[in-house]
Amino acid sequence: MNSESKKALFIIDVEEKFITNKTKNVLESIVNWINNHSYDLYIVAEYSDKPAHSESCDKSTWQEKHGVLQHDEQIAPSIKRLLRDKHVEYVVKSTRSVFGNDSQLYEMLKKHSITEVHLCGLETHDCILATALDAFDHDLRTYVIPSCCASKSFEDHDAALQILKRLNLVFNETPDS
Repeated sequence: MNSESKKALFIIDVEEKFITNKTKNVLESIVNWINNHSYDLYIVAEYSDKPAHSESCDKSTWQEKHGVLQHDEQIAPSIKRLLRDKHVEYVVKSTRSVFGNDSQLYEMLKKHSITEVHLCGLETHDCILATALDAFDHDLRTYVIPSCCASKSFEDHDAALQILKRLNLVFNETPDS
């Protein structure tokens, strides 16, 4: 294991099914961010209300409505193209936080010497906030990228960013960053 500090970008819930007219503009910001920043690891987190290992179980209500989520199939095409030649790990989550109820993701980050995570994606007040708090709780330097996050409700998005700012978990987006 390398002792050098490394960074990961978490791309959370940028699935076609979750993108709305109020949130679609964030995709361009995420694309620009990926084009202008380099990470040692990219984590793409996709939502399913059943864990990935339970495919043999009966379909859930969410899956009946939207279909069974397969890794990498639902991610927004503009982002998927950019990640083609990068080190990407796909995670299916069934809770708000990407970390969920087990430590596998944390162990994978540790194996890759990841000590800092940057978060972007959809529903700032929900999955982004929950993941940021969990990452911080796992002693990772954690930063949410405000311009690369959105919620269907602008009020919820702003409220979550205020909480994250008070906790110093918001990336300072200066021209040099």
